[in-house]
Amino acid sequence: MAKAGSRRLARSVTHTVFRAVWLLLPKPARTVHIAGLRRCGNHACINWLANAVYGHPVDYLRAGHYLFRQYPDNGIFLINSYAQVSALTLFWQVWKHRKAIARSQWLFLSLEDQRPGFDHFLRPRPDKPGLVNIHVDRTLFNMLASRAKKIEVEQAKPQCGIAGNFRVDGELLAGFFAYRHAPLLHWAYDRWLVDAEWRREFLRQAGLKHDILPGMSREAGGSSFGPAEAGKTGNAPMTRFRAQAIPPAWLCLVEQRFIPELGHAEARQWHEIRTTRTAT
Repeated sequence: MAKAGSRRLARSVTHTVFRAVWLLLPKPARTVHIAGLRRCGNHACINWLANAVYGHPVDYLRAGHYLFRQYPDNGIFLINSYAQVSALTLFWQVWKHRKAIARSQWLFLSLEDQRPGFDHFLRPRPDKPGLVNIHVDRTLFNMLASRAKKIEVEQAKPQCGIAGNFRVDGELLAGFFAYRHAPLLHWAYDRWLVDAEWRREFLRQAGLKHDILPGMSREAGGSSFGPAEAGKTGNAPMTRFRAQAIPPAWLCLVEQRFIPELGHAEARQWHEIRTTRTAT
């Protein structure tokens, strides 16, 4: 207990010091912070917004460290999934790239698999001028199916690849639903795929206007589904829960704790899953 308290105190002090330095560094006037669970469409959202900034399809180049990326002509600097490395490692890389960050017109920050209240020196204050604060959402069972498929694919690799990055527990799901109640700009993967009017309105709220859908993201190995299903056309990404069995332990967790949190589409999916399980 005392050790846990000491670790929390050390982490708090570390982030306080790093935040003080980070706030003093010159940065772009416009920041996009994108938070959500893995396999919800985080990189589809990032790539789409990058296209909207440039007005045409665009791609990044890695800037040394694998989480740091630069887009052409200093348009965007992206720090991807920043919580997955230690604060010390991240701060050192921020310091190394501080001039490139300062030269950029936009700063994109991505946070994955952390709850809304997660504190980090890079996480902007909600009242920061020029901030577009986005939550990336997806229907629960499509997200779970995608994570389950990714685990299967990764477990076939040496040392199980990055399968551990896609575990699911009660804390993770509590954060998934808590985000929906947070005062953020909510990006819904399922709506984004098919509703051009919704996309235009979302871009308007983000201060952008060019609706240019990106190709399949290559992040984390891209889609774990087969080539016929990997594209963003048709209903395949919206019905992942039919293509991939969700582990029974995850479904039990949903049934025990989160049924009241389900949206209308998720309730229909849950009914279909439960009916299928009963039939088999």
